[in-house]
Parts: sequence; structure tokens; C-alpha cells
Amino acid sequence: MLDVPAALSARVRNLDSGRNDKTDPHDARSAPIIGLRHSQLREVVADDHVQVLRLLAQRHHQLSAARTRAVCRLHALLAVMVEGGLPPQLSADPY
Repeated sequence: MLDVPAALSARVRNLDSGRNDKTDPHDARSAPIIGLRHSQLREVVADDHVQVLRLLAQRHHQLSAARTRAVCRLHALLAVMVEGGLPPQLSADPY
């Protein structure tokens, strides 16, 4: 299986019909043409599972950090807005 760049696919679609419409039938025709005519395309290989898990773990840490920053900003704003301070345990439930 070969990796067909989008720019090459668009160029073939444009040369074939004079239009650059991205539809499944046009892509189904342009991708094999590119595969036959270009010998320097790279093969698609499966990702390493360790690398995928590492990326997922990094994303999880980023989301956790973003949540912590948002909670801290919210707490700081509420502390400024509420007279007498805030209760130690906050809740989204209505009073």
C-alpha cells in the first residue's frame, strides 16, 4: 500500500477532468494512476504500538493539566467575586 500525497491526487484530478472535485470516484481513479506513475512514493506501515501509547499518555497528561489550570482560574475568579471567601468544597449543584 502506498502513501499518495493529497497534492499529487489533486493534480491528477485536475489534469484528468479539468476540475479539482474531491469525490470518491475521482479519488478512486486518481490514486492508482499516481501509484503506477510515481516510483518514489513511500509505503504505508503500521505504527509502533509503544509510540501510539506514548502519544495517548502525553495527550492524557495535557488534558489533565488543562483541566487543572481551568479549575484554578475558576477558583481564583470566584474568590475575587464572592465576599467572605469560598467554602472549602465547591459544587456545581444549585443552592
